[in-house]
Amino acid sequence: MTGHAILPSLQENNVSVSVTFCPREHCDLTFLHELQAGQQSIDCALYDLSDPMIVSSLNNFSGTLRVVVDDAATKLPFPVKKDTVDGLMHNKFCIIDHATVLTGSTNPTFEGIYRNNNNLLVIHSRSIAALYTEEFEELWHGTFRGGKTDLHNVVSYDSKSMAVYFCPEDDCEEHVLAAIEGAQQSVYFMTFSFTDDRIAKLLLNKRTEGITVFGIFEKSQLSNWSEYPRLASVSILDKNPSLMHHKVFIIDNSTVITGSYNPTSNGNTYNDENLMILHDPDLAARFLDEFAVVRAFDPLPSFTPKPAGTLLLSEVLYDSLGKDEDEEYIVLRNGGSTAMQLRNYEVSNGKTVYRFSSGSIEPEQELLVKRSTFRFALPNKEGMVLLHDPYGEQLDVVAWEGRWKLTAASGQIVKRVKFTDRNDEASWEVATP
Repeated sequence: MTGHAILPSLQENNVSVSVTFCPREHCDLTFLHELQAGQQSIDCALYDLSDPMIVSSLNNFSGTLRVVVDDAATKLPFPVKKDTVDGLMHNKFCIIDHATVLTGSTNPTFEGIYRNNNNLLVIHSRSIAALYTEEFEELWHGTFRGGKTDLHNVVSYDSKSMAVYFCPEDDCEEHVLAAIEGAQQSVYFMTFSFTDDRIAKLLLNKRTEGITVFGIFEKSQLSNWSEYPRLASVSILDKNPSLMHHKVFIIDNSTVITGSYNPTSNGNTYNDENLMILHDPDLAARFLDEFAVVRAFDPLPSFTPKPAGTLLLSEVLYDSLGKDEDEEYIVLRNGGSTAMQLRNYEVSNGKTVYRFSSGSIEPEQELLVKRSTFRFALPNKEGMVLLHDPYGEQLDVVAWEGRWKLTAASGQIVKRVKFTDRNDEASWEVATP
């Protein structure tokens, strides 16, 4: 779809917009809930798609399913159409029953949902769904990197509004520039890739006007073209060991810009992208909370005692009498009243991670995991084991010989003796198995 001007908006009642932030919230459940609510049709344009549960949900959908992916996307068990020209089909949206749109920065992959910082919008609006459907029809019928003019791109509801644009035909850069130019108080940004000179220069100009400007860059995207050096005085690099994948601007605590579009030349002129500008103070407050979380993210393990959860570490053998690779082990305990499914939970030594692909622990039972399974060393000095849930939250830690005072002789174990607190040295002691 094309058209630079914002024409009179469509009015619609009973519109709702919500956001889920990955990985700290349950993006997988949000995605699955909306897909499983579909009755008649699901149309998706996704850069990549590989999360097993989402793929299975789509594969089992009984209505009409149409999926467009980038030509480099993972192979899927159902027919898809792939883009046929240079550049990326970088969209991330699904339309369900012509009434609901899922969009944002999230690729439905393991990393996209469980590791990377992302946002997933759920929009219940037939007008917005119609705009996305028009774009999808173009992609489905082979029109990439262009399209026809649409008469309306703005929907108003409850004194709020949202505008939808598609790159390259709608010149997303111009709409971002216009929104930032209108800033009166503040502009906060979180950008995976940011190489757009015009947007960077405008941000610095706004700062000279007294506007608060501050942002977060994804560290892996630093290059000769990155705007980070220009904006270093008003930005930081993210600390997520995976990716900070947002493409977000928050303006005057009331407007949010998000979507698949990165502020880059490729994003504006070469890729198929989607961009939303939402004038919604409630939504902006949610994104400001996410900005604070991403800004404060600390990847280092926490040794601050906290109330224990259901799944805990309960025993570790890190210095065996025989070959370490044959005898070292970690024991997990389920202290809850229902079985604990371990899929996507993780244990690590602070450097190497083992992610469970399956398995469960019955209530009040333990599971011994051998080194031959988790495949990382447990060092005798300054060692530790970390336990994380599928969303990256640290559930427990045990440490020894330099990190904590626990010191086990060869053949001894470190064993949990109290189950009320996690991350707590006082809950552990050395024992003989």
